[in-house]
Amino acid sequence: MTLEYLSEEGLPDQAQIIAARWGESDEGQELLLWVRLLQDPFQVRIDFDDGPDDYPDDGFDPLS
Repeated sequence: MTLEYLSEEGLPDQAQIIAARWGESDEGQELLLWVRLLQDPFQVRIDFDDGPDDYPDDGFDPLS
């Protein structure tokens, strides 16, 4: 079973429905869907510097 939706580009797309759950919330009835999105491979780059300027001088020593 698939879910048809508009992609971020505004084009029709489909996602495979993996699971569904019916429930109640303060706003009324809701249907929760878990879907599998197939996307192009992408890369994530995370840079960090854990130098002495990155931590507050509050006397906390994480190694003790």
